[in-house]
Amino acid sequence: QRQRATLAIIVAASRAASAAGGVVVLGVARVVVWLASGVGVAAAITDTLERVPVARRGFASAVAWSGAGVGLIVSAPAGAWSLGDPSRWRVATVAGALAALVLALLATRLKPHVIVEQRR
Repeated sequence: QRQRATLAIIVAASRAASAAGGVVVLGVARVVVWLASGVGVAAAITDTLERVPVARRGFASAVAWSGAGVGLIVSAPAGAWSLGDPSRWRVATVAGALAALVLALLATRLKPHVIVEQRR
């Protein structure tokens, strides 16, 4: 439940950022994404660790944290690319929001199967 609410905030704020008419609205929307992402990562890792056997928690934590690392790696080039043209930050923001939405939908579809496989 927490993850879905957090994801909804991230998607809505990303959408607001992509439609922003100026730097102030863009900045506020990105701060909301940043705050919600922090809550979302903590909630996702907690949820992940509660659902896997004790022996697999280290691996599960590493996989969960790797998503934050990938986000940092991808966001730097996307941000640098988007600064060259005012319309590019909209494209980068929409692409990020769509990628997050697709990954979230995949995670909700795959999660029950992963949990069953881990407990066997």
